[in-house]
Amino acid sequence: MINAVPLPQDLEAEKQFLAAVFATVGGALDDIGTQLQPCDFYKTQHQLIFKAILAVKAKGNKVDSVTVANQLNEGGELEKAGGYDLLFYIIDNAQIALNPAGHAEIIKNCALKRDIITLGSQLTTGALNGSSVDELLALMKDVKTPATPKIEIISLAQIIEIDPQIEPIAEGFINRGEPVIIHAAGGVGKSTLAHQMAEELAKPVNMYGNKLFETFPIRQTKCQSVFLQSENSMATINAKSRSCDPGTAGRIWYPRICDDIITTGGVFDDDTFIKRVIDTIKAIEDQTGDKVDLLFVDPLISFNRADENGAGDMRAALDGITQVM
Repeated sequence: MINAVPLPQDLEAEKQFLAAVFATVGGALDDIGTQLQPCDFYKTQHQLIFKAILAVKAKGNKVDSVTVANQLNEGGELEKAGGYDLLFYIIDNAQIALNPAGHAEIIKNCALKRDIITLGSQLTTGALNGSSVDELLALMKDVKTPATPKIEIISLAQIIEIDPQIEPIAEGFINRGEPVIIHAAGGVGKSTLAHQMAEELAKPVNMYGNKLFETFPIRQTKCQSVFLQSENSMATINAKSRSCDPGTAGRIWYPRICDDIITTGGVFDDDTFIKRVIDTIKAIEDQTGDKVDLLFVDPLISFNRADENGAGDMRAALDGITQVM
């Protein structure tokens, strides 16, 4: 008889950490839980509960048994997650983790070990079935190493000494690292306006000094822009931009997916999508040797699964965009 060795896991650590989240002990959710993803939990029921917890928090609501149960119920996953019985068991009977950071580290390390085991199996199968060395090395790049949380502090006196400055791209309108949201009714030309902005900011400086919309002094010229957009095809953009100077047009970029430039199926509260956007920006920078200055997300609602009129609902998407910035 062969006894199967169980995959790395610590179900007790998972229960205690979830109990700490419900009890709001030690910043279990705000400070530590952000390091964990639902897939880091081994037990499917714990994955679903933590996923619901994150969804409740993203909406700006208090995390408790009622809100989490309602979230699970809305997604049709309450019974699959163990129902009210498991929720109340975790809250009432699991020993609360007085060291949630340590339990989160245990959960994360177990998940990483499972990933390494999976990768090892893929490498072994690939090596035995004729995969090339390059293909196997590419697989190895997916190995994730645990990140050691680094705590940094800074005083107001140090900030004043460092003397950071706002970096205007178009003075009075666009600053580096800060978002600008353009809001208007549908069909009035927001996309056209965005492309006009990108074209003006991509031009080299002229002897008279460039101004955006003849109003805002452009402090950084020859900007590179990336458009993440879901409504205008390559043919549509081509028809609208035939008069654009080639040098200017060469500094405006789009991800190319399925032979077109329409991006779908991604949202900014998804770490995988955020990584894809960052990788796209890095690819442009590697190809051109210049930094990307501006990211246009058009329209924002296409890359957000929440209610765009709800401040709490939008928080997760805006946080994702901040990560990219």
